[in-house]
Amino acid sequence: MLAACLCLGVPEIGTAAQGPGRPAAKPDPPGPLAFTTYAASEEQARAVRALVRSVRDRGGPYARSRFYVVLGDPATVPGASLQGENVELVPVAADRALLEYPLAIKAFAAAQVEELLKDKAVSMVWCDPGVLVLQPPAALDLGDGCDATVRPFRRAICRNSF
Repeated sequence: MLAACLCLGVPEIGTAAQGPGRPAAKPDPPGPLAFTTYAASEEQARAVRALVRSVRDRGGPYARSRFYVVLGDPATVPGASLQGENVELVPVAADRALLEYPLAIKAFAAAQVEELLKDKAVSMVWCDPGVLVLQPPAALDLGDGCDATVRPFRRAICRNSF
């Protein structure tokens, strides 16, 4: 399932109370969203780190969602700085000559991660490296309601809720 991740508003964030004699709350398992992006340069790797942090800090119940980061050229961008909890680094499975075409890495990355997720009950959210999430992305959780949705970028979306 595919949803396009764009620009979201600011949430309220709560935390579980812990105190003396109370065991630490077990972390929630990764949610039903799987974020997919790519990094083919150090600049994009920095942007992906910001994307991951924005979901972790502002994603609410989706904060622990899994990320699949397709590395355009693991020799150039090895991805060590992108490693973290629920972040899977995936070398791109495409011929280098094909990746020279503009935007080709996006198509190959999306198809590659869709293949990894085909037997899992999750909604795949595609994000370009420069995206930041500012509120829980509940509108991108497709559940069983549909197989795919596409939300084109428009400035109006940034001012309105989904």
